[in-house]
Amino acid sequence: MPIPVILDTDIGFDVDDVWALAFLLRCPEVDVKLIVTDTGDTYYSASLVAKLLEVAGRTDIPVGVGIPLDESARTHSKWLGDYRLEDYPGTVFMDGVGAICNTVMSSPAKVSIISIGPVPNIAAALAREPGIVNNSK
Repeated sequence: MPIPVILDTDIGFDVDDVWALAFLLRCPEVDVKLIVTDTGDTYYSASLVAKLLEVAGRTDIPVGVGIPLDESARTHSKWLGDYRLEDYPGTVFMDGVGAICNTVMSSPAKVSIISIGPVPNIAAALAREPGIVNNSK
């Protein structure tokens, strides 16, 4: 049975998060339940994730807009082009922290949270719903 996973990512600065996401999408051992962006312009980052998921044929995965921490360079703007988050045919949660809490709390199995970045969304999720510690790892 695949492991349920939430990816919390600061995608958009460099290529490492893109590679990590591509790996997770092709890994049969995991079931990606949610991807939430953090740091910088999280709306822009969520648009990147949405376009990547659409290109990969994985619009079944919800995208969450997380907590912005600072302004960041839009290093993937050329690839993103005129793609907008509103174009994503899958589910988009404007409250990424709430989506983390709901995904963890509603999962029948413990959810593995993979964080690539400074984790403000995870800190906020723990503050909002401390019970997520009982159903996540």
